[in-house]
Amino acid sequence: MSIRHLPWGKSLLVSLLLGGTASAQVPNEGRCAADPLFNNAQSNERIEWALRCGYITPQMAWGYRYYFDVSTSTVRPKAVYTYPLFGWLTDLYTSLVWVAPINRSASCQVPYSAAHGAYAHVITECIMG
Repeated sequence: MSIRHLPWGKSLLVSLLLGGTASAQVPNEGRCAADPLFNNAQSNERIEWALRCGYITPQMAWGYRYYFDVSTSTVRPKAVYTYPLFGWLTDLYTSLVWVAPINRSASCQVPYSAAHGAYAHVITECIMG
């Protein structure tokens, strides 16, 4: 596995992947256990890194941290942040996970998998457990 920088289309790729139905159908428990984060500070660093590097949009970053409370029509912070999980989908129900940085100033390089013919990308979101 080599590391390369994805200089083009990261946000579009992420948007397309998150909008697909395959990501929503894959069980998250095993994948999230492969890249566990333990507090909001770590989640926030992952979110800021992904945002700075263009792997997620500002709207996605907002959704990892906040929710709209319909009963009171107010925006509230999530007690426990969610965070983006990176990897490659191998089929409809499994994936390989790449542990992305939890340092907002880390390199934006992501690994390339010759076996999958793709760079690592956001495959789902996890909640700390």
